[in-house]
Amino acid sequence: MKQGKLIMSYLSNIDIQLVEIPVMHLVSIRKMVYKFDLAEQYDCCFNSILRKIQHDKLTVNAPPMVLYHGDEFTPLGLDTEFAVPVEQVVTGTRDLDYV
Repeated sequence: MKQGKLIMSYLSNIDIQLVEIPVMHLVSIRKMVYKFDLAEQYDCCFNSILRKIQHDKLTVNAPPMVLYHGDEFTPLGLDTEFAVPVEQVVTGTRDLDYV
């Protein structure tokens, strides 16, 4: 502000690139989660997912992620998917494809 620039002026300098992302195989849990319960559900769901990965001897190939499927809050909570990408396709995995 002292420099006379708008606070949000950095938005005009964001480098945006369109890239292709290969299909990911996810081990995931999707559920409605209340905002105040997100931290507890994060721990619970990722622990469950990691136990499945260990039990099935799967190979993790990218960092864990949280996907939000709804575009707005509802009284039922946020439509949330906790997921870990793996190399193998087994029962219980789903493909995430951005095409």
